[in-house]
Amino acid sequence: RQPESLTQMLTSYRQLLRRREMRLLLGMRFLPTYYWGTVNLLMPVLINRAAGVKMAGYYGTLSLVFASLCQILTGRVCDAIGTRIPAFVTTCLIALSAGLIALSVNSVVLLYASGILGAGAAWSLSVTMPRFINEFSDAEEKGHGVGITHLAWSAGFLSGQVVSGWLEAASVSIPFVIAGGLVTISAGLALRLWLYVKTEN
Repeated sequence: RQPESLTQMLTSYRQLLRRREMRLLLGMRFLPTYYWGTVNLLMPVLINRAAGVKMAGYYGTLSLVFASLCQILTGRVCDAIGTRIPAFVTTCLIALSAGLIALSVNSVVLLYASGILGAGAAWSLSVTMPRFINEFSDAEEKGHGVGITHLAWSAGFLSGQVVSGWLEAASVSIPFVIAGGLVTISAGLALRLWLYVKTEN
């Protein structure tokens, strides 16, 4: 196959962006990843302040182990019932996690519980993305679909870290309130995607 020219590549991306379901998917990729950028920046700081660096390290280990188990479970659920319900439920759990963290910035136990919940939900949501990309793009577009959704992921992660770093000086709860609000919007997008695709089918 001949290499794709810049014009052809831009045309392919433009065609993807014209599809409503792909735009909804990009929103679902960007907004929860804003939360993930916020959590990755501030959770170790909060736990270290409250209980020391060892507890922050334990938190990182436990959250990754729990997230791995959640990914395995979510994959099985997606195989059984599809991606739409898992995507909506996990997005709602991420929003819940952000709200709980905002309310528990001074409690190590609650930070652990809410942060680990959010990690499991965030990584579970990521399991649904390849299936959505596969569904919403043609065979020759799948690489473009992966590229543009990963761009949304990177932009969300960077935005979450940069903006939360600025806001933390004013109040450590504010970044999580904002992240929770954005993920709530994403839950609405997930619901619209679910209902939209059901109607189309």
